[in-house]
Amino acid sequence: QTASSVSGIVPFHVRMNEKKALFLCFAVGISIVAVYTAFCTDMYRDVAGRYAPMARAFSEGNWQLGLDVRHSPLLPALGGSLAFFSGLEPYRALLIASGCLYVLTIFPLNHLLRRLCPNQAIAVWGCLLYILAPKIIRISCSGLLESARNFMFVSSAALLLGFFEGRQLWKAALLGLALGGLCLSRSECVAYLPLFFGAMLLLHWHSTGFSRSTAAMKGIILPLIVSACVLILALLPRLFQVWNECGIPALDLKQVDFAK
Repeated sequence: QTASSVSGIVPFHVRMNEKKALFLCFAVGISIVAVYTAFCTDMYRDVAGRYAPMARAFSEGNWQLGLDVRHSPLLPALGGSLAFFSGLEPYRALLIASGCLYVLTIFPLNHLLRRLCPNQAIAVWGCLLYILAPKIIRISCSGLLESARNFMFVSSAALLLGFFEGRQLWKAALLGLALGGLCLSRSECVAYLPLFFGAMLLLHWHSTGFSRSTAAMKGIILPLIVSACVLILALLPRLFQVWNECGIPALDLKQVDFAK
């Protein structure tokens, strides 16, 4: 029995309480981010030496440093963009960008847990435990890359399961976009790509009753192509930048060194 079939018979007041609980999680998360943004002065070494300078350079239009090929660019670019448009000090903008991704993760997390667990309360408790976990708070609100990685990973997992509810191609495209964001949040996350595409094939095979016929597997070919194409398009500017600077198409200098 799937969570989606259960949701149709859950009483309306229970669904309303679930929305209130999610709003509470969101409010608690925003409050925590606000406290960090207002009072946090101690920087992690990686933030002080890498991500905060990248955010500042990005906000000032120094693209070579703002999109430094040595480090993953997504979160510093978000922090730098926020600093540019809002006028905030770049370090504070980086904390806000990091913290917002930490808070926004509750929505794909709730979506994911509702599809994994028939009991709706488990999804709410999962979101509450996530938003109150001390280590997640400490890492996610400090300008480190983990909040972006967590958001993109959980979103990718939720989109993967959500694709099989309607099999619309736009969901496959969003999956490719989320996977692209995952790789840009931390370059080593390319290791997850075979896992997600393999899971997509496996879930489709499961939906066919594990049929071994070629015709049964044709239905997943186009969604796989759409996801892969969107993923490549999302990564293409970064691949071109690193190739232009280092001679090898990669996501950062670590991958270039590994390729060499």
